[in-house]
Amino acid sequence: MPTVALNDPEALYALQLGNRVIELVKEALGQVPLNINRTVGGTQLAEVEGFAKVWTRRQINFEKAELRRKWDPCAGPRQNQRAGQGQIRNIQPGNPAMRPNVVVSAFTEARIGMCQDYASLSYKLLRLVCPPSVRVSYVFAPGPVHFFTTIGDFDQRHAHPNQIVVVDAWYQFADAVLYPHSHHFHAGYEGDVIYCKPGKGTHAIGDLNLNVVSNLVIAAAKKYGAHTFPDEVSRFQQGMLGKEWMVSATNNYEAFRNMQYGNDYTYQNGTERVSYVPAVAPSPSFTVDESGDVEMQDVS
Repeated sequence: MPTVALNDPEALYALQLGNRVIELVKEALGQVPLNINRTVGGTQLAEVEGFAKVWTRRQINFEKAELRRKWDPCAGPRQNQRAGQGQIRNIQPGNPAMRPNVVVSAFTEARIGMCQDYASLSYKLLRLVCPPSVRVSYVFAPGPVHFFTTIGDFDQRHAHPNQIVVVDAWYQFADAVLYPHSHHFHAGYEGDVIYCKPGKGTHAIGDLNLNVVSNLVIAAAKKYGAHTFPDEVSRFQQGMLGKEWMVSATNNYEAFRNMQYGNDYTYQNGTERVSYVPAVAPSPSFTVDESGDVEMQDVS
């Protein structure tokens, strides 16, 4: 495993923070995402059904979110203001995965998912601990379709590559990495920044735990649970039936199998872990001359 020495204490802290978020997201959603498994035969039916529930709930909550925005006279001006500040970019209308809050709210059904689920939870956790002076990016890469997060403005990755830390808990053996060292860079995951918002700085790194995750899920779900559709239960059940291609053991999950892809390591070569350590300045060597005086020799 390579060890990379850095002189930048802010980058080292961001990497430490990213690794803690990765650890916690994997603890909450599973060490291995559904679509990183190489064989569907290794995936339990309950897991696949759980994701069908998440997918269906996500669609319903997205509809509620759009209705809330339509009813709220402040929603349009607020979004325009945030777009003008560069906090909201490249949103695709009609795609619930583009809104991290909607994705996280769906975890009330089952905490399981694919890359956008891991990215959405990572994004919300990172915003809790990053200070307002640091931006957190939620990124969509179109080919292969993938979502991930970064500490720092991902749109500045070419101008300031060493200021961007990739945090992608979806990888099976994930480490937070500087963008130039990331598999994302070397695999050509360019991507579009959907959100790039400042941190809230309300939590310290030591505050992060599964209770924080639960509180995020509950808070997100309450926003959409306060307003229900008259036929919501039947719509949810119908949505589940619509996902039969995903949960059918009779066809060996054929359609779900086609969604399977994944990478092992976030480090640049995709084959090993990486760690970052503070760079240590060369230590001077002390000798004693014949007079007894101490001489310091520079061995740098």
